[in-house]
Order: sequence, then structure tokens, then C-alpha cells
Amino acid sequence: DKIVIGSDTVWDITSAYFQESRDIFWMEGNSQLPVITYAASIANSSYEKLDELEYPQKAIESYQAVSVRDQYTYDYVRQSTSKIPTIVCDPTLLHDKNYYVNKCKIIHSEKYLLLYLFNEPEKEVQVQIKRFASKHNLKIKALVCLGKRISFADEWVESTIENFLSYFNQADFIVTNTFHGTVFSVIFNKRFLVLDYKKVKISEFLNQIMLQNRLVDIITEKKLMEVIDYKSVNDRLLGLREAGEKFLKVNI
Repeated sequence: DKIVIGSDTVWDITSAYFQESRDIFWMEGNSQLPVITYAASIANSSYEKLDELEYPQKAIESYQAVSVRDQYTYDYVRQSTSKIPTIVCDPTLLHDKNYYVNKCKIIHSEKYLLLYLFNEPEKEVQVQIKRFASKHNLKIKALVCLGKRISFADEWVESTIENFLSYFNQADFIVTNTFHGTVFSVIFNKRFLVLDYKKVKISEFLNQIMLQNRLVDIITEKKLMEVIDYKSVNDRLLGLREAGEKFLKVNI
């Protein structure tokens, strides 16, 4: 009866992966059914490059309702189309910690620092992580991300859904450089740091929940040991969740 496009960086015109399925992720005004978007994002795509293409504006104009995941995408839609989008949270944030804990298994393991990284960090960062883990008697466990195994980890864990949730849930500390690694560190209320790879979607999410100080270039013991005020963070998450639920209830 209705098509929902999203979420994630489905409008990233720099990504070969998303461009291969452009007819699905944009629809380009060809759908015979009403189309809405939920938490769609252009990632770091430049406005100029988007405006050089005909289909983004044409597609967005054809949608019944538009919601986006970040301010950067919101501003593009506002300046390039007649649509007024709604900013909503990533769908993983529509659930709270309790929902995900119920899907976790118990990991019988010593204490550990969890890595969820798209790629190998710089050698200096590797040394910093290993030094911290050694000092605090932590194993370094790495979830396999896009098939990549982080070389300096003590253990690699395949990223099944159950493993992903369970290892985030029981981790003592987390270091990531991915959007959903950041999201689930926050959902599970963990002490974590995000290596800064200049991703707009990560910096904007951390700004929304007032945790900009989690974004770093280096790993220090002081920074990783900082206690995070998760009461205020969870209150902000609740606000984002309610906005997302409202959009879905109104449009579906």
C-alpha cells in the first residue's frame, strides 16, 4: 500500500553500493504507490554534485512525506526542493536498551574492550588502545566489520545480530569509528570513544545528544575512563524517539 525509503545513507551519491540500487533508494518518481522516506541521508555528498543531477530533486518532489536523519540532509532538501522534511532518529534508536538486552546472550568471558572499526586505526592509536587494555587487564575483542579483522585484537567475533548486540551489551569499554557502533555504545550506556573520520552523520548524532566530547583523534586513559551522564543522554534519546514515532504514526 505504501513504500518507505530508508534509512541510513541511501542517498549517498558517492557510494557505488547505493548507486547500484539507485532505482530503489530514490524511486525517481516512478512509483505507482505513495512513497515516504524515513531517516534518509545524503551522507557527505556535496550539494553541488547533487544539484548537477536531475533525479534527486525530481524524486524528492514526488514523495508524499520526507524525513531525514541529519541536519545536513535537511538543509539540502529545504534549499533544493519545495519539501519541508522532518528530522527523525535512526530506526535503531526507536527502541531502548531493554528491547535489545532481551535479544542478547550471556557471554562467559573476562572483561574486555570492544572494537568495532571499518578499518585499521593508525599505529599510534593501536598502541594507545593496547596500553589501556593492558593496564586495566582487559582483553581486546573486535567485531568483524565488512569482513575486516582488526590485526591487533586478541579475539575476533563474527557480527551476527546476536553477537553484535551481546558483545556491545557486555563490553566494559568500546572504541569505534562507525555510526552504528556509536549508536549502540550510547543505547547500552557504555564508556566509549569514537575515532574521528570526519563523518557528518556521527558528529551530528553526538551533537544531538550533547556527547561531542566522545569524538577524538587519539585514545587516552583519562578520556576513556570518563563517566558519562547517561540520565541526560537518555532523556534526549527519548525526545528523538518520540519524534520518529510521531512521523511514522502520522504517515503510515
